[in-house]
Amino acid sequence: MVYQYIKDPRENEFLVQIGRTNQGDFIQLIHQPSGKERHIVGTKGRNVHKWQRQMMLEILAELDADKA
Repeated sequence: MVYQYIKDPRENEFLVQIGRTNQGDFIQLIHQPSGKERHIVGTKGRNVHKWQRQMMLEILAELDADKA
């Protein structure tokens, strides 16, 4: 499980929690600039944008590399 700031294509910064569970990978939005909290769940979630999925997979790949 990791917390990380990511930027969307419009350069807005988001704090996300990214992790792996036995149900699969997930990305969860903790905070966004508007102050509204939202959930983005799973790579399979319908409301996960392409850039978010890509970002999540990159971060998980980095984590795997760090563990190795």
